[in-house]
Amino acid sequence: MVEAQADAILECGYECWISLADSGVVIEFQDGEGFTAGRAPPVTARQPARPPLPGR
Repeated sequence: MVEAQADAILECGYECWISLADSGVVIEFQDGEGFTAGRAPPVTARQPARPPLPGR
């Protein structure tokens, strides 16, 4: 799908990121530089809740 739309994607800018959500893979493409692919690290813990603001 990305290959079929490559010209339209590159008209918007010289770099883009494609996220394959089902597999957790992220692809970074830079025109003239090629591409890099990697797997995003799994989310293992939630961010801690913010402490309440003083006086509340």
